[in-house]
Amino acid sequence: MTVLSNREIGSEFWSIPVLSQKENNLFPKETSWFLSGRVALEYIISDIKAKFCVSSVAMPSWCCDSMIIPFVKNGIEVMFYTFQDSDSIPECDILFCMEHFGYIRNGKEINFPGIVIHDVTHSLFSENLGMKKINGAKAQYFFGSLRKWAGFKTGGFAGCLGGEFTAQTPIVTSNEYIKLRTQAMLDKEKYISGKTDSKEYLKLFSKAEEMLDCGTYGFATEDDVSAAKKLDVELIRKCRRENAAQLLEVVSDIAIYPEIRENDCPLFVPIRLKKEMRDELRKHLIEHNVFCPLHWPLTKYHTITDKQRQIYDEELSLVCDQRYTTDDMDYICELISDFRRTKV
Repeated sequence: MTVLSNREIGSEFWSIPVLSQKENNLFPKETSWFLSGRVALEYIISDIKAKFCVSSVAMPSWCCDSMIIPFVKNGIEVMFYTFQDSDSIPECDILFCMEHFGYIRNGKEINFPGIVIHDVTHSLFSENLGMKKINGAKAQYFFGSLRKWAGFKTGGFAGCLGGEFTAQTPIVTSNEYIKLRTQAMLDKEKYISGKTDSKEYLKLFSKAEEMLDCGTYGFATEDDVSAAKKLDVELIRKCRRENAAQLLEVVSDIAIYPEIRENDCPLFVPIRLKKEMRDELRKHLIEHNVFCPLHWPLTKYHTITDKQRQIYDEELSLVCDQRYTTDDMDYICELISDFRRTKV
């Protein structure tokens, strides 16, 4: 494991340090591998259009626009149901569902006669993948991205449960994306280990993301696929659960999920504060080299109610991943506690 010299908590991964000698059986046999989760989703949509006549999809009101845009591009009307309220699902052809941040909370069975797409990005390391019980669905697809969990250049994946893809394969337009991600990760590792003080890697990561936004397609690299199948699932679960529990000792009163349950494997520890306070806390953490993301930026694609929009203005995701130790969590806790004391 890399010895940290330049202390920085959060932001992009620089390596995949948690591999085991044996395969983890984490991914179903139907899994196909892609450049990113976004590419995987577009592939699913093309497969659905090749097999079914569809015109509408229902998505959770709290989601990233990178999941909305592929439907819009394909002429599919996007409707929204309130986050964590399956009773608010409108009538539609496709149901898009996900478990936020790896916390499995809604075990309610859903009767849905259409097509189900399950985004398992957040629940990948939660036991049973957090798969909702869907009755009567015509077809069930799954997809996700490993870039949120470890240092993958690519790591998008998808599959059709009980079936096979029939859509045309995506065209690899350029290898530049993979080269940019690879160089950015190498440069960040040099920074973290103290071999350089340059943060030019941030520009490389940003340029790579811009390429995805512009529609870069392709498959995952063979080394990423091999690494995905040998991720040490138990170690990742153990580290994240312990780190999250440590953070919750300080923030449980403002946490969206104030406790960790048996099946949970946290992607982050999401908290909620009034927007001004949230923004001040985030700034305070950044000033001390702790970089916690907001989920997600609101865009024109989020045609949701004012009440549904509120969480976007108040949420902050605290970092709890396997790169970091109990000392790192203590550091974050101290920063948050000091900040909150000044606001009482």
